[in-house]
Amino acid sequence: MTQAPTANPPTANRPTANRPTANRPTRIRKAVIVHHLAHIMAVAEAAASLGVPVTVRSEPGAARVLGPGVFKAMVEAARTSVPAADMVAVLDCEAEPGDALSALRHGIDRVRLDPAVAGYRRVAAIAEGQGRSMDEDPSPALDLAAVPAGGDPAEVAAACRNWLADGVKSCVEAAHPSCQRGEPRVSESHGTVFHGFSTTGEIRL
Repeated sequence: MTQAPTANPPTANRPTANRPTANRPTRIRKAVIVHHLAHIMAVAEAAASLGVPVTVRSEPGAARVLGPGVFKAMVEAARTSVPAADMVAVLDCEAEPGDALSALRHGIDRVRLDPAVAGYRRVAAIAEGQGRSMDEDPSPALDLAAVPAGGDPAEVAAACRNWLADGVKSCVEAAHPSCQRGEPRVSESHGTVFHGFSTTGEIRL
C-alpha cells in the first residue's frame, strides 16, 4: 500500500522566513533634512544608487513657510524623476496642528508636529485613520543646509551618499554595543558632533 504524503512535512531543516541570520544586512531608513527641490533630487538619486530607503524631511516650519502643496509637488517630481528611490516624505509643522491637518489633506506621507501641542492626539488619530502616521523618529538627521561649499551640487551629492552609505550594514560586523541593539549613536570623532550613525565614511558638518 502506498503511504499518503503528509500534509505538513517536517520543518526542522526548513529555513524560517523571519529567522535572523548572522550576516543579514540591517536596512536603516535614515533621514535627510531638505530645503528645496535640488536637495530632494540629490537625496533620491543617492538612495536609488545605493539601494537604501530614506526619509526626506522638510526644514522645521516648512509647512507654514513653503506650504504642503509645494512640498508635495517637489517630492512627486523627484519620485517621477528617480522612480527607484524608496522615499518617505515628512513635512515639519513645528507646533501648528492646523498646518499638520493641511499636510494630511494634501497627501503628505507623514507629518512632524510638536507632541506637546494640545491638538497632537487629534492629528495623530486622523493620520492613523488615513493609513498614515506621525513622524516621531528621534534619530539624528543630515541637514543639507549645513553642507560646506555653499551647497555646491557635487558637495551635496557626496554628503548624501556618505550619509546614506551606512543605511545597509551588518550589525555583527560592528563592535559597538549600540549597533548590536540596532540603535543609532552619535560619533564625536571629529571636533563637532556628527549627525548620525557610526560609519567609516564620516563627513564633517
